[in-house]
Amino acid sequence: MKIIAVLLGIVFSRDFTEADIVHIYKRVLPYADAFRCFTCENAVDNYECNNHAPDIFCPAETEFCFTEHVFSGETDSIRVRKSCMTRNKCHQEQLGCHTDPITGLTTCKECCEGEICNLAVPKSNERFEEMLIEIGFNSARNFFSTIVVFITALFLL
Repeated sequence: MKIIAVLLGIVFSRDFTEADIVHIYKRVLPYADAFRCFTCENAVDNYECNNHAPDIFCPAETEFCFTEHVFSGETDSIRVRKSCMTRNKCHQEQLGCHTDPITGLTTCKECCEGEICNLAVPKSNERFEEMLIEIGFNSARNFFSTIVVFITALFLL
């Protein structure tokens, strides 16, 4: 019976929504602008990650919440990883969604700003441009335009 329950858990991964939040404890902030993110390492789905995440504040040097979601098909979660992250680390991540042509697995990585802003897992590039603006790129268009201008300038030299 236990084996069937484990298999069903693998086949039917569950998402975690605001309705699943029983209580967020209000506490004295440990520092100005303190915030919390859901955090986990290698959870099988978003529900497991958020349901077991410790209710602690992020370190003072961090500014963002990070989520990495690996899945197959449309949304069949395989792994979820969430953490607090600095601006520099967010900029170093390969943000957005990318599908591996060999395995067929999609990996989506996202940084966001705000109290438990990483409640949901990314499943598409729908928020990509908004996310780039949020983490400090003036806009996705300006970012990519700057790259094009830079490459053009190299050819003119």
